[in-house]
Amino acid sequence: MSKSAGNEYTLDDLGARPRPGGKAYSPADFRYYCLTLHYSSPMNFTWDGQEAAARARSRLKSAFRMAALRGTSAENVAAALRAEFLDAISDDLNMPRALAVVHKAVRAGIGGDAARSLAAEWDKVLAVGLLSEADAGCLPPGGSGGEPDGIPDAVSALARERDALRSEGDYAGADALRGRIRAAGYEVSDEGAGPGRLRKQ
Repeated sequence: MSKSAGNEYTLDDLGARPRPGGKAYSPADFRYYCLTLHYSSPMNFTWDGQEAAARARSRLKSAFRMAALRGTSAENVAAALRAEFLDAISDDLNMPRALAVVHKAVRAGIGGDAARSLAAEWDKVLAVGLLSEADAGCLPPGGSGGEPDGIPDAVSALARERDALRSEGDYAGADALRGRIRAAGYEVSDEGAGPGRLRKQ
């Protein structure tokens, strides 16, 4: 990589280059790309590779969100996956192997609290945005912005997903989810950069 060869890129280039559809790459997209390689291996950055990484991260987030909405937990499976992830990290920070365990988890049938717990633990290491999606199906009392109890889980999940899209700068996607929330009979109002507040129409 060199400036004279025209293949030198900066983080500003990453943020300025639009993806197909117009959305820019996020820092988490680039981090995910880096995690697909071992730290001791040279990285041949390409825009095609970055796009593939961004798509893989998006699929992973969506898969964890759906897993968190399932009622089953499969704690015994989660325990085995947790041990496998730790083994990968202990293997000279083998992040590609650790990512493979994360993808394996969403294919293993875990759900509910087990999915949310694994996402929270693993994202402390990976920092690629798993938790915001995986936590969508389980709001604390009062919901995502202090709304009253009784809001359907599906609507709360849409609101949490919308919050995550807003935090990533995907305002078009957030607006689309606002429409789905309205169709379900609820309004969502934004208060600064914090989570949206739900109320019945």
